[in-house]
Amino acid sequence: MKKIGVLMALMLVVIVFCGKKSEIDKILPTGGKKAAQTKEIIQQNSDSYNKNIKIYNRILELDKELLYYFEDTGTEETFKKPVQEMTVNIPLNQALIDRIKEVAKSKKPTELDKKAGEMIPVLEEMLPVVTQMNGYYAGKLYQKDNYKKAQELHSRILKLTEKYNTVAHEYEEAFQANARDVRENKMQDFVKNKEFTYYNQFIFIRNSEDFVKEISRQNLDASNFTDGNAKEFKILQEKVNKSLDVFRKTLKNNKQLKKEGFEKEDFDPFITKASAFKRTVDEFVRKMEKKEKASHSASTDSYYAQSEEGTPENILKSYNELVAERNKILEKKSKK
Repeated sequence: MKKIGVLMALMLVVIVFCGKKSEIDKILPTGGKKAAQTKEIIQQNSDSYNKNIKIYNRILELDKELLYYFEDTGTEETFKKPVQEMTVNIPLNQALIDRIKEVAKSKKPTELDKKAGEMIPVLEEMLPVVTQMNGYYAGKLYQKDNYKKAQELHSRILKLTEKYNTVAHEYEEAFQANARDVRENKMQDFVKNKEFTYYNQFIFIRNSEDFVKEISRQNLDASNFTDGNAKEFKILQEKVNKSLDVFRKTLKNNKQLKKEGFEKEDFDPFITKASAFKRTVDEFVRKMEKKEKASHSASTDSYYAQSEEGTPENILKSYNELVAERNKILEKKSKK
């Protein structure tokens, strides 16, 4: 299978910041036209984040399934028959497109809302092709026509994916920029409210995210990560490890935990995932410094790379599991 590279599908932390006036007032000075305008912008960004987060996660799933498809069939015009039976389940449907249309029709669309709208034309072009592909492979119709229809579908999805990648990348960048703004505002809120458990957990996740983003910046995957700049990663590794130590110490403060509505046990699954992330980061840096390459299977197929500790793909997988666990904590607390 052709190696296309690590898929940087960064899962985003759910931010409990619904843009309520009382919350916004806590982090901004009152009075004056400028303050009022700033509050309005924060409100719009927060609303936009909440409207787009499900769309963003679906787009990441779409990216992932397209990557898996092209790893099996190649990115050349001529369809490459897979060496074994393959499944295709690309998660594009009319419901997703309709949701994006609703966001794009916002009365005061943000830059993020506009970028969402720019995806609609290509997604509408892709939908009938994807629907055919999913049905073709689910029904194993390639066994009847010896992949004849597969070539036709491959040519069509290949051209459409080139168009899709451009607008999807712009949308993902816009969402991440929006999320950073909302997150920084919320972190100010944590400090003012002396919510140090939340704050220190956020710092650890942010440092972990920076490590993953550096992998993307250096364009590394399991096939080439030992060629990366180890010095850059050593600095980021130290930040990850130190911030995890600080967060662990925070969890020993029962008085602070109770003040924020937590029990220490609430964080046990998160700490398990955090420890796993630390291990794979440490192994990544160790292998990079020793120029110890990944296994052949991991170097040639991202599916296997995700399971091998110390590869960029495994780090990304571990990071996403870490964030998913953090989001569960917030969801559980919101129901109390």
